[in-house]
Amino acid sequence: MTATHQIDQEQRIIFSVWSGIVTLEEAISATRALLSAPAFSPHYNRIYDVRGVTDATLTKASLMELAQMDPIYPSARRAVVATNPTIFGMGRMFGLLTGTEERGSFRVVSSVEEALDWFKEPR
Repeated sequence: MTATHQIDQEQRIIFSVWSGIVTLEEAISATRALLSAPAFSPHYNRIYDVRGVTDATLTKASLMELAQMDPIYPSARRAVVATNPTIFGMGRMFGLLTGTEERGSFRVVSSVEEALDWFKEPR
């Protein structure tokens, strides 16, 4: 898996792009790398662009572990950008496990533009 993070402090958005085959270990490593970034803030909205993910070896237990270490505050919005139906479903499960979907601060969308438009909407 390849994971990159770009933090836009002006817009207060974290852009995370994942590609390849996602494993739990690599997802944890990507999260730790984000946490160590000097510009990281848990208050920023986050886009998880996973359109380049070809497969994921994540189980429900793996997603639960990732949800528990999610560094973004519940008050911030997160959007998963996915086009693959399986990855889309995993994104939905992640939102449910973090509890952010029920708070209205999580969505799975099909484009970055859709995520950015949602971030601009009033709460």
